Amino acid sequence: STSMLVFPGPTGKPNGHFLRSLKTLAFRAGLNCGECVNKTGHSCATTAVCAEWGLHKFRKTFATLHNDAGVPTSTLRLWLGHSDLATTMQYLAAANLRSERTRGQVNSSFAFFGAGGAA
Repeated sequence: STSMLVFPGPTGKPNGHFLRSLKTLAFRAGLNCGECVNKTGHSCATTAVCAEWGLHKFRKTFATLHNDAGVPTSTLRLWLGHSDLATTMQYLAAANLRSERTRGQVNSSFAFFGAGGAA
């Protein structure tokens, strides 16, 4: 069956074990921070429980990449299913500060002053 999901389960519905799979892959790849301890006392140094790995990072990466490519924030809001724009803006806040577009805008602003603009 076809699914609109990027990572569907075998039946095409959401994969309820995807987070566990992600954490296992990160652990096997040696990407855990080694400092997390979960509620049951398991350390991510020895078990696939690192808090640094979560599914929301995929949503934030999706939003950031499309924002950097020029997709309007209002369109991203719809794609992400957010009811208000403020939630979408929270996803993009840190990314916007680091983006090439923002860096270019800041450099352009300062170029004005360097070219004898008003002080």
